[in-house]
Amino acid sequence: MYKIIITGASGFVGANLTRNLLKTKYEIHIFTRKNSKLWRLEDVKTKLNRHIVNLNNLKILKTKLLEIKPRFVFHCATYGVLPSQTNFSKLIKTNVIGTYNLLQALEECNGLSKLVNLDSSFVYGQKHNSIKENQIAEPITPYGIMKLSQTNLVRYYSIERKIPSITMRLFTPFGRFDQPGRLITDIMKSLITKKPLTLFSPYSKRDFIHIDDTINALILASKSPFKNGEIFNVGSGKYYSVKEFVTLASKVSKTKIDVNWKNKQREFDKLGGNGYANIRKISENLGWKPKITIQEGLLKSYKWYKKNIHLYVN
Repeated sequence: MYKIIITGASGFVGANLTRNLLKTKYEIHIFTRKNSKLWRLEDVKTKLNRHIVNLNNLKILKTKLLEIKPRFVFHCATYGVLPSQTNFSKLIKTNVIGTYNLLQALEECNGLSKLVNLDSSFVYGQKHNSIKENQIAEPITPYGIMKLSQTNLVRYYSIERKIPSITMRLFTPFGRFDQPGRLITDIMKSLITKKPLTLFSPYSKRDFIHIDDTINALILASKSPFKNGEIFNVGSGKYYSVKEFVTLASKVSKTKIDVNWKNKQREFDKLGGNGYANIRKISENLGWKPKITIQEGLLKSYKWYKKNIHLYVN
């Protein structure tokens, strides 16, 4: 039986990926820190092989990889995606040093078919309109800078050290099990609890992509022939302002929402850019296109959060 390792499996994308892969024939191993909270995996954790692994500990990392001998590794571990995650030391240790250690350990690991590296559209900086993978990356946030460094490391090890890899550059995934404090969870909490919501940057635009489409892209990437660190955008190919997103959520849920809009744009929103993914490359090479419209995604999200609101409300 083939084995899969998922780093950062306790996070939003990592947990959704883990839950999806549990439906397959593969043996699933997750790498998490000792203090990682597994609330997203609580009902399936008995089906998992959990390993307490700090990516900054190269010795333990090598030992675990040689022990497991994975066929696929999904590198979902990250830090800095939330506005509150600004610790520069953690940004470097998680995204750069952690990735460097993982790559070093994989050099000694036989049988690897693919490392799927998760990147972020924050590497593009303040790009507007349609963004292609070959456009110059000009990150202007610490998070974007570290993610670009991470992807450059992966590409180097892929070309020069022959570690088969592919990089998936995610735009703005949303859906079930998202992080408390992020836009989708704040919207859903307000719709369900009927409590007013304060939001910033109403006209900041984002390319929202449902988590199910995102996970499908990651799995397709693992099975693809690409192995030299090629980069693929993962987005819907459209963008909506934050205000439009809220309006659509209210419409599909048939529920009014009381929003106190602050026109002042947060620094975090300014620095993320207002572009959307050009998805021609992933469509032509991997045969992937998003199947879930933003309206369908919001309705799926509303139904899930309504059923699981206890996870987000004390």
